[in-house]
Amino acid sequence: MPDFSRVGMIDEDIPNVIDRGRSPLRNFRSHIRAPCALIKDLSNRDQEIAMAFIKALAAQHQKRSSEKKINQMLQRVTVISRELHTLNSHPGDWIKL
Repeated sequence: MPDFSRVGMIDEDIPNVIDRGRSPLRNFRSHIRAPCALIKDLSNRDQEIAMAFIKALAAQHQKRSSEKKINQMLQRVTVISRELHTLNSHPGDWIKL
């Protein structure tokens, strides 16, 4: 059975509420809570299917976040490698015409 203990935390994300300001993007999990609130009235089988989908979505998000961090680190390594190469080169090579 899915855990809906945090459903009450989505009050600020309920649509059609007057004076609902644009909420700043938080982390990914804050966006998962709204679907959890919507599926609480479904049948048990449908809840299990929906929760499996949400878990797969969260896993995919984690994978993409990790890939993004790895790419950022690789870019930084490239920049550092270029700087080290420049420092190891002859000072005459530093002058660009």
